[in-house]
Amino acid sequence: VGFISRRGRGARRGFVTIFLCELRDLCAKYYTMIRIFTAFPVINEIADSLHDLSEKNSAIKNIRWTPKENLHITLFFIGEIEEKKLENVQKVLKNIFTEQNAFTLEFESLILKGKNYPTMLWAGFRKNESFKLLSDKIYSVLKEFMTIPPVYLDPIPHCTLARFKARTDFTNLNTAINLQQRSLKINYAELWKTIQTKNGVRYESLQKNLMND
Repeated sequence: VGFISRRGRGARRGFVTIFLCELRDLCAKYYTMIRIFTAFPVINEIADSLHDLSEKNSAIKNIRWTPKENLHITLFFIGEIEEKKLENVQKVLKNIFTEQNAFTLEFESLILKGKNYPTMLWAGFRKNESFKLLSDKIYSVLKEFMTIPPVYLDPIPHCTLARFKARTDFTNLNTAINLQQRSLKINYAELWKTIQTKNGVRYESLQKNLMND
């Protein structure tokens, strides 16, 4: 009898284990959160000039420079959504960008950004009405999927060049930049997914949408 009872308890434990594994997989499928945003990759001459700043300032500590392949202008930060809703988000974005006309951003200056103390270095572009209207439009149609409010209600077009890990001595920070090309034509947008790795952040392009050129 004791032998049968032990087998019975083992069978029940096996059933519970299988049930919990299946429940875990089901939850992972339907409740996995991903962090996404719409972006325009900064490429060619502008990316080369911006990336040169990291080489000029390589001796300064406590600065984490953005890898050249990660340089981008965020069109709208969506934030974390449930992965199962990604397809719906992609459909909405495709409709928006199909109706969107291309526009041009003009580089303005480098900006040390932070509330009480600089925590980031931006390549700032002039405020642009088309950029603002596009940001507002994306928010209006995607807010039902979002879990956080917009980071900036009046967004400044910018590219994050570096983040400061601690109180950094900016005395010798070389911000001299020679941009032969100061304008950037925004004629498409990509949907990027943020992936955290042990070597830092990397981005995966999930979708590319062309604008009316």
